[in-house]
Amino acid sequence: MADSDKGRPVRRAAAASKKMNNNVDDLEYPHKASQPPVSGESTMSSSSEEENGPQSEGLKKDFGSIVWLLVLYTLQGIPMGMSGVFPLLLKEQGATYSELALFSMCSWPFSLKIFWAPIVDTVYVRAWGRRKTWLVPCQLLIAGVLYYLSRHYAAWLHDNDVTPLFMCFLILYFLAATQDIAVDGWAITMLSKQNVGYAGTTNSVGQTAGYFLSFSGFLALEKLGIVNLETFMAWMALIFLLCTILVAIFKKEDDIPPEDEPESLSYVYATIWHMCQMPCIQDVVSLLMVMTLPFGAADSAGLKLQERGVPKDVIALFATLSTPAYILLPWILSKYATSARPLAMMRAVYLPKVMLGAVSMLLVFICPTGALTRSKTHHAQPGDDEVSMLYYCLCFGLLIVHAALSQCIFLGKMSFFSQVSDTSIGGTYMTFLNTVSNIGGNLGQQLGLRALDYLAIRSPTSGEVVVDSFYVTCTLGIIFGVVWFKYYGRSLIKRIEGYSATDWLVHGSSSSNPDQKMTETPVVESKPCSSKVSPTTGKRICCVCKVETKAARDECIVMNGEDKCRQFILAHNQCLRAEGFEVEDK
Repeated sequence: MADSDKGRPVRRAAAASKKMNNNVDDLEYPHKASQPPVSGESTMSSSSEEENGPQSEGLKKDFGSIVWLLVLYTLQGIPMGMSGVFPLLLKEQGATYSELALFSMCSWPFSLKIFWAPIVDTVYVRAWGRRKTWLVPCQLLIAGVLYYLSRHYAAWLHDNDVTPLFMCFLILYFLAATQDIAVDGWAITMLSKQNVGYAGTTNSVGQTAGYFLSFSGFLALEKLGIVNLETFMAWMALIFLLCTILVAIFKKEDDIPPEDEPESLSYVYATIWHMCQMPCIQDVVSLLMVMTLPFGAADSAGLKLQERGVPKDVIALFATLSTPAYILLPWILSKYATSARPLAMMRAVYLPKVMLGAVSMLLVFICPTGALTRSKTHHAQPGDDEVSMLYYCLCFGLLIVHAALSQCIFLGKMSFFSQVSDTSIGGTYMTFLNTVSNIGGNLGQQLGLRALDYLAIRSPTSGEVVVDSFYVTCTLGIIFGVVWFKYYGRSLIKRIEGYSATDWLVHGSSSSNPDQKMTETPVVESKPCSSKVSPTTGKRICCVCKVETKAARDECIVMNGEDKCRQFILAHNQCLRAEGFEVEDK
């Protein structure tokens, strides 16, 4: 375990402040060090491009790191894709939605990984590297579990035995979640400061590619008779093994800077507790725990279509055809995700995503009419081909729209998380935010699936289903989503966007560590300044006086009084240096 670095809070705050503000407009201070622009900036001087160079120059130096991150996140998506195959197979065996809800709980390690994230972030073998200490063993174990599963899944599936399948995938998700902690933390330090927003893009693209490689890839190859599930999982295990060896040998970790040296384990847990008390974090938790609840039932439309007779290979074909959209959309949307306000993109598409539930209900409703689908019990009728093609085109169109809206929400969240994460506990900070996001997503999925078994409206006399539970659940989700967003969600997102850089720093957490003492001058709190602009503008605001112009800074210094002036200037200049300004203490 690495030793705690004495007197690091101010340095850590400065480093995190620098990282958070890379994607916003320049202050009106002179002598700003040159910095490549980030796509998505709305206001730049006419000489900005000439002074800083095109954005592509900033990406070139991180090209190798982006490739490595894509490989690691792609590997992470493989167990997730395999877990998407088995619900289709279990549904063919007659599994209930409650049994499918049990199986879906295998993904909960991603929602609970915060409990062991501090261990991953602080305990490591220095000779191996802070991240590879955990990444390499986890990926080797994933390869072993995949191979074991390939040898035993057939018997469990034949008996419709969900429990051992659930346990195997629970282990896979635990290992993948641990790998995710390491990769998330590595991404923050592997990428340069101006490109750290692309951590969310590589996460989205990589996980999507891995998911569809193991989900759509398998179902397509099985349909062609090229592989069976046993062979495919064995090959995935081999891919994990080979890629892990390559990462272990060829990808080197940089030495950890003193300001980013991890704290002691007890300090990190104390920091998490302190984070839970931060108003900005509490607002994020409130948002992430509620916003996905309306999506649960509508996102299970594929299982409902399979129940109505759509073959699983057709569903897999849709997923395969939509793979390019899932992979390309993050790169297309990265312009907005790496901007100063990535949550604005999520806010813009939230209501359309909620209303997509109505389209899902419509497609499920018309599915059984006119013999629109092909199944083993359906015999071709005149005109079936034309109608079926139209129906399948509608389904595919819905899937593409769903992909676009889902990626906007996911990428906006991930880019926002990477912007506000503290570099010294980057893995834990990112993991905490991702954990809350995953818990919210899992709650929506669990409630949606279980409601499909219980919320059907039945006749009081005959007991027959009058209104399918899918329609009831989707309708309730739409009503809840619209009302929540209109009266609370929209303003909550704007409030989260309005927090300044220092609001996201773990202020005062150093007191949680009894062995750590402050050896540097603390940042002086300034009084309110009449010329301070609204933080919702998205412009860079100094982390000391929280204003945007030199005149406002001078006013703030005067308001703090002559007795504090010297200390205030020193603290203020320290912040400016962290932002890349060239200033002198006077």
